[in-house]
Amino acid sequence: MERASAFFSNLLGLTQAPQELRLDQMVVRAVIVCAGLLLTMRVVGRRFLAQRNPFDVLLGFILASTISRAINGSAAFFSTMATGFVIAGIYRVLAWAACRYHALGRFLKGAPVVLVENGVVRRGALARHHISENDLREDLRLIAGITDLQDVNLAQLERNGQVSVQCRPRVTG
Repeated sequence: MERASAFFSNLLGLTQAPQELRLDQMVVRAVIVCAGLLLTMRVVGRRFLAQRNPFDVLLGFILASTISRAINGSAAFFSTMATGFVIAGIYRVLAWAACRYHALGRFLKGAPVVLVENGVVRRGALARHHISENDLREDLRLIAGITDLQDVNLAQLERNGQVSVQCRPRVTG
């Protein structure tokens, strides 16, 4: 058992300072971290990869920051990998709870904000979210091909940061 421990310690540079790690040790660490992250991605699910809301993005930053320490040796290797799995598990539990409990989902992910309703721009909503009217008009053109605000039934800033547009029905006659 001691031989195996010494082998892995040498292979991963577990007892070395970060600046003392050799290239081969960094490569082995990167391979193990990559395999661990693939497993972690299976735990957190596909939705996380889409980074559909600030909650998903935040987890991505935290996970990347934590796991990078395992590669560069600035933190204990196995403890850091375990911490990454714990973070993924917490994400999974919070995501499940957010689906089950609307108030928690709203707290973690936010709520959509109406920007235009029945052709009328809600300037207060634009200002709160730092969206200029030019940005709004650009989104309306790109998303729905709309150049006239009167053609907009509803435009919302969704929880994922994108603008969704519902056009008014066109009357033909």
